[in-house]
Formats: sequence, structure tokens, C-alpha cells
Amino acid sequence: MSVFSERLKELRKEQNLTQQELADKLGINRCNITNWECGNRETNFKMLIQLADMLNVSTDYLLGREVDMITFSEQLKKYRTKKGLTQKELAEQIGIKQNSYSDWETGKNEPSLDNIVKLAKIFDTTTDDLLGIKNT
Repeated sequence: MSVFSERLKELRKEQNLTQQELADKLGINRCNITNWECGNRETNFKMLIQLADMLNVSTDYLLGREVDMITFSEQLKKYRTKKGLTQKELAEQIGIKQNSYSDWETGKNEPSLDNIVKLAKIFDTTTDDLLGIKNT
């Protein structure tokens, strides 16, 4: 079974969704979900993006390209302190509670893709840099 298949199934179950419920949300047949989770078929690019958005993860994560959350947490704290912001001030700018932001900075939780984009804009950097992804 591929990393994609394993992660799709794991993420679906974490969100307490049946295959049918996920298929309904995506507007597709349940057989597609079954085939992807069993590794019988691969999804197309458009559906991969929809799945990542629906499951609140990156396409890289779904495909097995992991982002080191320790690096992300360190980057997040570095940028916040460089801007001279408290956790509370930054959380307010993003529109979330301080404890939610604190969980990101300690690596206990991950922000949504929308929030990563917001953070990158606030810090005037790229999402790749914020996530610790180096271009080679």
C-alpha cells in the first residue's frame, strides 16, 4: 500500500468520516475512495488538491513528503519574535485564540493551509521558508 493510501485512510478515520461521507463531500463515487485507500488506483491532481483541502493537510503530506513540524515551530517562533509580537497579538491578527496559536508554536498542532498563508503574509516571507522547505 502506498503512503497516499495509508494517509488518506488514516486522515479520513481521524475525522470520523466513512468512505461514503468523504465521497459525498467530494461529489464522487465511494468506489473511488475504496480504490485509493486500497492502493488499486491513483487520484488525479485536481482531486488530490480537493482531498488535501478537505482533510486539512498539504498535498505533500498526503503524498508522503513530510514537513518537519519542529522546524516549522522554530520558524514560527523566530518570525514572531523578530516582528516583536506576542502570541496573543499574532493570534488576534490571524483571527484565532491564543492557545490555538501556542499549540502551533510548541508543535502540538498544525495550522490549516489558510493560516499558513496568513502567517507568511504577516511575516512577509514565503510559505516554503516558513515551513522550512529548502529549494535545491
